[in-house]
Amino acid sequence: MKPYALAWANDFYYLIAYYFEAGEIRHCRVDRLQNVMETDETFPYESFDVSSYTQSTFHMFAGDEEWIKIRCRNNLINVIIDKFGKNISTTRDGEDHFVLTTKARISDGLVNWILGFGSNVKVLSPDTLQDTVKEEVENLHRLYDHDS
Repeated sequence: MKPYALAWANDFYYLIAYYFEAGEIRHCRVDRLQNVMETDETFPYESFDVSSYTQSTFHMFAGDEEWIKIRCRNNLINVIIDKFGKNISTTRDGEDHFVLTTKARISDGLVNWILGFGSNVKVLSPDTLQDTVKEEVENLHRLYDHDS
């Protein structure tokens, strides 16, 4: 792995690194690392914006970055600004809602973050994210619809 940065998120330190074998960036919780070995291998400096990267992740879940569009109730504007920063693209959608358009890493973390707002947030695009959220809502409905 080629280390990029250490980041503090969700009360834990994470190593953000490029994993050569899979050809992707991975996050490793530092307190869970095992069999760590020091090597003499060095890597040339590569600029990496930790703040921007962690802002695009949700609960440090990795995923491909895509444009998303979500419709939110107005009372969530501060939560959205806290997550995505002040330079976000929003448009008014009626009296009670706004639409956020931004890039985010599509992951289970994003889906769980969206579901945490219940009916106050609706995914408008991409269709794949909307379908994943719908599927999870259906799974929850089945879970609570049966006696267990």
